[in-house]
Amino acid sequence: MIRYQAAMIETLADRLGRVLATPPADPFAPDLVLTRQGGLSRWLAQRLSLTLGSSGATDGVCAGTRFATCDTVAALVRPGPSPWSAEALVPAVLGGLVDLVDTPAFAQVRAHLAGPATRPHRRDAFARATAARLAGYARWHPGLLAAWRDGRLISPGGAPLPDPFRWQADLVNRLSDMIGSPEADTTAVCRRAAESAAQYARIAVFCPEPLAPADERLLQALDVPGRDVLVFTATYGPGGGLAEPLARANAATLDRLDPRVTRLEAPARPVTLLTSLQQAQATGEITPAPFDASVQIHPVQSDQQVDALADTLVTLLARDPTLEPRDILVLVHGLETHLGLLQAFFRPDDTPGASPRHTIRATIATGAPPAGTVADVLAFVISLVRGRATADDLTRLLSFPAVMAFFGYGPEDLDRLHLLVTASGIRWGVSGPQRAGSGMADFAQNTWMAGLGRLVLGVALSEDDLEYRGTVLPLDAVDSDTVRLVEALGQIIAGVRACGDLWSVPAPPADWAERFRAALDALTGPDWAATPVGAALAAVAARTAPPLTLAEAESLFRAAWADQTWHSAFLTGDLAVTRFGTLTLVPHRCVVVLGLDADTFPGQPPTDGDAVTAAAPAAAEDQRQRDRQVFADAVRAARDTLVVIYPGADAAGAVTPRPTPLTDLLHLAARVAGTSDLAAEAALVTRRTPAAAPPPRIVARPRQRELVADIGPLTEVTLDDLGDVFANPARYWLRRHAGLIPSALRVEDPAPVEMSLVPTALDSWEITQRMVRLLLGGKDPDRIVQAELRRGQLPPGEAGAMAAADSLTQAQDIVFRARAHLTLPLTWRSLDLAGDGVPGLTGQVGVHGTTTLEVLAGRVQPHHQIRAWLRLLALQVAYPGEPWRAVLTGRRLTVTLVPPPGDEANRELDYLRRVHQAGLASPLPLPPAPAAHLARYAARALPPNLVEIDRRLDAVWERDPAWPRLWPTPAAMQALPAHPDETRPGEAQPTRFLALACGVYVPLIRAGGVS
Repeated sequence: MIRYQAAMIETLADRLGRVLATPPADPFAPDLVLTRQGGLSRWLAQRLSLTLGSSGATDGVCAGTRFATCDTVAALVRPGPSPWSAEALVPAVLGGLVDLVDTPAFAQVRAHLAGPATRPHRRDAFARATAARLAGYARWHPGLLAAWRDGRLISPGGAPLPDPFRWQADLVNRLSDMIGSPEADTTAVCRRAAESAAQYARIAVFCPEPLAPADERLLQALDVPGRDVLVFTATYGPGGGLAEPLARANAATLDRLDPRVTRLEAPARPVTLLTSLQQAQATGEITPAPFDASVQIHPVQSDQQVDALADTLVTLLARDPTLEPRDILVLVHGLETHLGLLQAFFRPDDTPGASPRHTIRATIATGAPPAGTVADVLAFVISLVRGRATADDLTRLLSFPAVMAFFGYGPEDLDRLHLLVTASGIRWGVSGPQRAGSGMADFAQNTWMAGLGRLVLGVALSEDDLEYRGTVLPLDAVDSDTVRLVEALGQIIAGVRACGDLWSVPAPPADWAERFRAALDALTGPDWAATPVGAALAAVAARTAPPLTLAEAESLFRAAWADQTWHSAFLTGDLAVTRFGTLTLVPHRCVVVLGLDADTFPGQPPTDGDAVTAAAPAAAEDQRQRDRQVFADAVRAARDTLVVIYPGADAAGAVTPRPTPLTDLLHLAARVAGTSDLAAEAALVTRRTPAAAPPPRIVARPRQRELVADIGPLTEVTLDDLGDVFANPARYWLRRHAGLIPSALRVEDPAPVEMSLVPTALDSWEITQRMVRLLLGGKDPDRIVQAELRRGQLPPGEAGAMAAADSLTQAQDIVFRARAHLTLPLTWRSLDLAGDGVPGLTGQVGVHGTTTLEVLAGRVQPHHQIRAWLRLLALQVAYPGEPWRAVLTGRRLTVTLVPPPGDEANRELDYLRRVHQAGLASPLPLPPAPAAHLARYAARALPPNLVEIDRRLDAVWERDPAWPRLWPTPAAMQALPAHPDETRPGEAQPTRFLALACGVYVPLIRAGGVS
């Protein structure tokens, strides 16, 4: 074995390239290079191409070289996966527990596993934690397991094994009987590796990760007589100031292999603070260097780190024209925390004048599988079966791209499906039996199946016919265009229901794999089998374990899915943004380290009270040392500039501690510069402070401007349009001039997912309104109540029956009072009124004799009365001499309006038409409820209650989003000055609100309304 050492990784790569450039004896035999996975192998291949197959220019190609790791080599010669890996041990541990859990040594384990049934993951979590612990023993402490196998129950230091840990020794010995011991597996792998070594021309090991005892034996096996294994490692000198115990432990492992060591001299580099720090790391020698911009440390507030990164990158690229994005590497600690801001910062923008922040070509490599895959569908269905399966969950399932593609509907159909799900009464639960865990197995209302039944029955029957079937009432929302969506919805719900019925029964892994395949076939079609999900399910099927619950099968699938390889685009010419610890040692001109939080870096070792090796862990098992080593490697990878951006303060500005490795770096920089730590901190640490806020200025608030529209000449208006202006002037204005309908102004409420024991006010109104309409249509009250109980809007059980009875009582009272005015049939009167200086008025009014009747389930509100008032005035002007009246029947109140005599009615109608014209040109500041309240005082010549009026105005602004779109506050609306056309003669008012409230609603009050 020959070992090459150098301070720079480029020197090692170039020597390897010269070695591999020598033609081997067998030109068809490949070379094997063992290195770390990911970006280092890719960089090495690119670096070797400068030598291999090159004509002296940069036109070479790295061919005939196989890159692998020690684990990969073991996998190549082993007939299957390592039986002592963490994932492979999970089923074995579960099987071992079946045999041993009733023995005395497992008393504590047995008590732990007998926890409450509300924790379905307890057995699986215990098995996974135990498997990971035993896999660590097998990798880093094989001698300990060998001693247990020989009957010597000892701890790593040789002391007797304490009683609380003896169950682990029993389990290890049981697993060794089942799957073979780690020693036997390592021996077999090394024997096969030695036999297969002859197929390679040369074998090299390039900057390996910490070598476990099994890796050490594998390298010995590959070092066959007649051909040396070449090992290339970066040097680490003692006392460099950045602790690298992992590198020293790795060097000690390689020294035990007795290699012939050759030290390679790196080319001379300009003396900068950075190069001097790297020399101190590599050799321990201190070369004096001044403080310069090659090392930059930026403590910022925790929520401003990405902003600081953006400013730093823009500055670096602007100062050095030769620096390109591909020369920069950004290593992020806690990438998930900063991912959203990073994606926003690196959002490409090629438009002229774009911010320099958005012109940097970058690739963010998360190493995570893409979102929206078939695996996400399976994971979501598992969560549905194990959870409540709400209406929102159903809507989410419908939106998966794979589900949409298989059932043939598009994104434009999702809104209609959402409306169908909401209208069908679905709340939660796939079916009644699947609600058994909540004690509601006998109540099937509001489930997915009940809602589907309503939709299917609605295809053939009308809801108003009250022809329910069993517990299902038809839904009128289903029309001919919606049938295809109902069909797709039915198949999706049926597929999920089948999963829920079957997945409650434990089964072996192979059966679970088949169950998952069937679910995906039903929901996404069969094309998924060729994707990585198919490979993951094949890995699940290959496991051997006792029957597993759904929670355990889910964990098995997630682990198999995580084992799939997700390639990230490294070294493609873009700026690389990746996790801290990726691209370790890969050189870049500029390396930026982001997010080193002192609370999480270096990481603290997890507290594991069951770990036998907790008191004497191997160096590679210590998370703190691994993090320190990664930071040291990041410092070694920078060639021109090293930038560290870390949270030096929290979001409130309070100073936070500095990460320990960063303190070590500053201490080493002080030694290199020959000064104190305080001087090094003053020179290298750039504290960014927010710009000082400008002194407050007193600015005169401009007067609220009125909105004005050019409406042109208006010759005619319909009665409905006239009523719309007064019923809600803000909505009318926005709809007419901005095209905004009420639903576009309000954020859509999520689908209801709970069944309340008490109906909401809106639900009670809807139920009563339906009952009123059906009672007026002659429907039987008992069938109306039975239909409502099946609709899914009422609470379950007796509470729903009582609520239905209350609504029926209210509806019957309203209908009883309304029938007194229904003695004559409904007829229609046409309107065609000319105007003198105002638009003409057209329309039709339905009357029962000489009475207009409106039946309401709720209270008779001012906006109802103003519409009735307009109809009444129009009838009085168009058909004078008849005893017209308008009746509004609502909850606990009947309002009767009587019109004024003909001439007065004509003047009143002309005034309202003039106001209508003004409302077309400029929105009327006339919210009905507050205006009517103000008019009550004006009609009695009393001073108004301003506090109550303000309260009602605030309620309107909070409830109706149309009003804040026109005026930011009620005060801004009330400040508008009065218009002459809106003020009655002799009734001058200072503001439009006062003038319109008095002019529109005082006559209505005198006619018997707005009580």
